[in-house]
Amino acid sequence: MLLLPFSAQLAPFPNHCATSAALRCLFAYSRELEDSQIEVEVADGVIILTGSAPCDAAVRKAVGIATDLTSKPVLNHIQVKATSPTASPEP
Repeated sequence: MLLLPFSAQLAPFPNHCATSAALRCLFAYSRELEDSQIEVEVADGVIILTGSAPCDAAVRKAVGIATDLTSKPVLNHIQVKATSPTASPEP
């Protein structure tokens, strides 16, 4: 079996795709974020969260997950969009 030694020169940039994929997965399986539509982008060493969430608590949860996962700065551009109440049929 041929094993190549790991060299920093072979991987000079952090794996932004893995960070983005991990966050998307965590957001998808978090109970508090079911009704949220959050996109993740990693650019210039910064995690950028965009999209929408139904309440401030969901936004805080998403930012908390991103902050806990990585030491990179997190920019929050998630918009709170309240869900419209379901119209009840009139009697």
